[in-house]
Amino acid sequence: MRLNTRFIVLLASALGLALLFHVLRLPGAWLFGSLAASAIFAVRGWCAIQFPNSVYFAGQAIIGTALGAGFSPKTLEVIPEHAGILLFAVVFILLTSLLNGGC
Repeated sequence: MRLNTRFIVLLASALGLALLFHVLRLPGAWLFGSLAASAIFAVRGWCAIQFPNSVYFAGQAIIGTALGAGFSPKTLEVIPEHAGILLFAVVFILLTSLLNGGC
């Protein structure tokens, strides 16, 4: 597959999986759809797009800061009530991140 074709297929796959997860009422469907699509691409060895390390690290820093700023002490109080979903999200993200490390 050519790079442009791979990128379009990746976007379509991410959108399709996110919609499927949304219809199935899975929490975080848009996040997990994208992660699942990128994991499938990584397992197949298809790199759709590759950024320079500086851009990659800057993106990681921005995402981490944005996520961290959204937490308040009250957030921590409700974690035990949703431990199953939280555990699923953490395990799913870790596994897809590990699989996605090949690009």
